Amino acid sequence: MPKYTYPRQGAPYPPNGYTGLPMPNPVNWSTVYYLPIMGSAQIGLGDFSKSPFEPFSPPYVLPPMDPSVAARFQTLVSAIGTVIGVVAAHETGHQLSLPNMECDDPDNPYAQPCQNGDIYVYNYYTSDGNGATWDYLGTPKLKWSEVSQCALERYLLPQSKCQ
Repeated sequence: MPKYTYPRQGAPYPPNGYTGLPMPNPVNWSTVYYLPIMGSAQIGLGDFSKSPFEPFSPPYVLPPMDPSVAARFQTLVSAIGTVIGVVAAHETGHQLSLPNMECDDPDNPYAQPCQNGDIYVYNYYTSDGNGATWDYLGTPKLKWSEVSQCALERYLLPQSKCQ
């Protein structure tokens, strides 16, 4: 795919991240889209008890900022930074062709189940943040699945005895 090409025609906005298919050569680039990450963070931190749903959106005003507003804004900025890291890890997994990428994707007939049923892995198809509100709500931190962690270790440390 040429640079600056929108990866999903027909989607209302870009995904949080995208890596092209490694054909015919391995892919050494990925794209991270900041605007949908910010939107996903605002949804994930939003108030699900309200009807209609209220996304998390603290007012941003330059000094003097109320301390409670400053704390809410810091929560939003931290969530955005965390998800940028999650998306970058997920897309790097695609670049390195790690096993089980996009595990449990219901729209992909070739998707493998997530190892041990664990969806709190960078391999999980929504670990790029789309629809994965657990990225923001204090649930378990994401990690690589065991098979991907071994593959990553063998890539970075060729002398590794990881099986």
